[in-house]
Amino acid sequence: MAGFEVEEEIKARGYTRPEVLVSTDWVARHLEDPRVRIVESDEDVLLYDQGHIPGAVRVDWHADLQDPQIRDFIDQKRFASLCSRLGISRGRGKEKVDRGGEAPLLRDPQVP
Repeated sequence: MAGFEVEEEIKARGYTRPEVLVSTDWVARHLEDPRVRIVESDEDVLLYDQGHIPGAVRVDWHADLQDPQIRDFIDQKRFASLCSRLGISRGRGKEKVDRGGEAPLLRDPQVP
């Protein structure tokens, strides 16, 4: 994301695209940053209600990201609409939280 450095901790792990990953420490440092929107999404849709990162917005894996007609992910137009509804736009990055363990968090600057 423009304006944010790639963390040395992430670079050191040898990921192919370290520029799209952040650590939990990075998230903690940017909780109040108006340029960042934390997005929590999980196949277990109950996890957000059980607890989430302060200020994080919820993206329901099934209701928000899957197209019920074609049984696939939503198209770019619907994704752009979802991002708009969540306050995500170019110039305001998003962080997708993966609760899967030790994986770094995803930084995705490609907002429609």
